[in-house]
Amino acid sequence: MKPLVIILTEGAKLSNTSGYYSRALKLANACAARGGDAIILSESHGGYGEQKGGEEGFVMNNESLGGWSSRLQMAAAGRPIEWLVIMGYSFFERHKSVFVSKSSKVMLVSDEVSEAPNGCDVVLNETVEKSVWKSQGEGSVLRLLGPVYSLNAPDGIGALRVSAVLFQRLNIVVATAADGWMSSTIDDFVRKLEKLGHSVQVVHEADEIEPCDVLFLLSFWQLIPEDVLEKNVHNIVVHESDLPRGKGWSPTTWQVIQGQNEIPIVLFEAEAKVDAGNIYIRDTILLDGSELVSEIREKQANATYSLCYSFLESYPEIIGESVPQLGEESFYARRGPKDSEIDVDCTIRDQFELLRTVDNTAYPAFFYHRGNKYVLKIEKDKHYRPEC
Repeated sequence: MKPLVIILTEGAKLSNTSGYYSRALKLANACAARGGDAIILSESHGGYGEQKGGEEGFVMNNESLGGWSSRLQMAAAGRPIEWLVIMGYSFFERHKSVFVSKSSKVMLVSDEVSEAPNGCDVVLNETVEKSVWKSQGEGSVLRLLGPVYSLNAPDGIGALRVSAVLFQRLNIVVATAADGWMSSTIDDFVRKLEKLGHSVQVVHEADEIEPCDVLFLLSFWQLIPEDVLEKNVHNIVVHESDLPRGKGWSPTTWQVIQGQNEIPIVLFEAEAKVDAGNIYIRDTILLDGSELVSEIREKQANATYSLCYSFLESYPEIIGESVPQLGEESFYARRGPKDSEIDVDCTIRDQFELLRTVDNTAYPAFFYHRGNKYVLKIEKDKHYRPEC
């Protein structure tokens, strides 16, 4: 059964193209685009009217339908109402005894309030500086949606952002390098996201990124223009260091070479500045010290996807839990094939951490000796069993 949203508005004729009713139409279309059912009930000077979204468009009914309680029952036709969206604070106040229900969640669209009236789960106030999610007591959370969620947003996708909050169905873009180390596992990640009901697109170039609810930047090395980032509701990066320490390139590799087997990993909101932005989740990748690069990458990928799933499962409340990066920042340099050079005067034991990180194909270990360059390849003997 499709989730049902009923949008309630007043003070505008059904043919009006401005004000609350126009915004209601945009939201209804956005809900339909996400696979939901949206019905608009409007109270105009000439009586009542109803519009219902469907495959054939909107159907108009100008008959008087009586009080709001009976109108809601008739519109729902026996189906549970997942959300009531009320356009206007005074409208909500006059009829809140009917609109507030234990069985339906309530969104109030009004620029007059910045605190949720009793019975509201979400307030859409386009005049606040930014969206916040905060406790309202007894475990409830107010989602105060700001300008980026405006139903009249200049980029035209504000209503889609709001419908994402209502339905928890997001338009997701995953940007990853076509030949990157995560390329072999991205398809499985996408399939799992789609099973959760999200719409997912994978891109390999920055100019392929289209406006979306969430942009995941995973093993993606191109710089994203700020104007592209601004078109998305969230731009998410996963980075393997204790930010703000360890910004930059190949943080896992550098830490393994330094002898660390507990690798911090964070999921944060991207900004124009490299590896800046508020942090949503911190975790740790645990290594035992024997893993070679393919095994390290497997654990790294699993931890990355786990953080992405956690973010989506906790969205949007998790937005209010973000914390700024604090402390002195440091940077790792970009690594290249030359960084896989082995010192012939040092032991294997002394250079084992470096050997763990080399890629036998892309950047194998090598050394120079007696006028020649020699290439080493390292792998585990899968048949070896240590003696007890």
